[in-house]
Amino acid sequence: MPGVLLILPGLLLAWVIGANDAANSLGTAVGSGVRTPRQGAILAALFGLAGTVVMGGRVVKTLGEGILPLPSLPGAYADAIAFSTLTAAGLTVLICTGLHLPVSTSHAVTGGLIGGGIAAGLHSLINWGETTRIFLAWVFTPVATFLLAMALFSFGRFFKLGKTMLRAGNSHLAEKTVKAMVIITGCYMAFSWGANDVANATGVLSGVLDVPPLLLAFAGGMIMGCGVLVWGEKVMMTVGKKITRLNPVTALTAEFVAAVVVHFFTIAGLPVSTTHAIVGAVGGVGLSRGKKAVDSLLLWEIVLTWILTPFFSGSLAFFLYRLLQLVFRIITR
Repeated sequence: MPGVLLILPGLLLAWVIGANDAANSLGTAVGSGVRTPRQGAILAALFGLAGTVVMGGRVVKTLGEGILPLPSLPGAYADAIAFSTLTAAGLTVLICTGLHLPVSTSHAVTGGLIGGGIAAGLHSLINWGETTRIFLAWVFTPVATFLLAMALFSFGRFFKLGKTMLRAGNSHLAEKTVKAMVIITGCYMAFSWGANDVANATGVLSGVLDVPPLLLAFAGGMIMGCGVLVWGEKVMMTVGKKITRLNPVTALTAEFVAAVVVHFFTIAGLPVSTTHAIVGAVGGVGLSRGKKAVDSLLLWEIVLTWILTPFFSGSLAFFLYRLLQLVFRIITR
């Protein structure tokens, strides 16, 4: 299969990852009124690109060969699986972005790899141990950020840290300090997002193309940045404003907790869901103010989307692979 046919779905996936996951880094800053959607998109694009260049190669390897040994497969098998996976994941994230839902792109890619591998009859070659590790990280991430954000915010509220900061000395200066910290943690989250999620777009390509992972990470980061700037506002508003009302203090708490958890998993080389991290953290700070402060129906819609994503993407990749198989058989006759 020509390399361009593999690169095109990879570019599509990178673009929609940027559009969907921009909310994971600066959505809270936008929702709390610290930055406008355009400013948030620009910062997410810049610091996301920095993350892909500095640390993007770690998780790229996991998705390139950790779940399915793409480099050691015959070229026809590997190319067809890669094309099916990238196309299925890209279409899945595209649909969810159109619905303004923050979806996990790592779910889409992992599900696509497994669906494509099963369609190719490679059940025995799928690394179910690594897949289980990734699955456990998916489950652990939103739970951890939810509990940590709730605990951190409740701890701060117990000692009235927010009121103390705003009342001590120059209240205007204290408020500006909190807002500056929201931007800093948002940029940190964008860095962690770029480092982890670039693998969702380029990890599969690294398993079938003879291109240095760092170069793929940089190219993926550039396209992700374009997706942020062009279409990133949709999901950003869902995370920043619709789950719960955020102020600078709650935004700071949620963003800091999510960034630390994502950074931890990036160092471990696991493609964790940055969407899980920030939605869990936002839900945690919201619920710490009472059940009525959170849009529970929206949260359940998001969780249901997370559950369905790998199955939808995997099923789509399965049928795409079988379609490719049929087309190539027709051509070779």
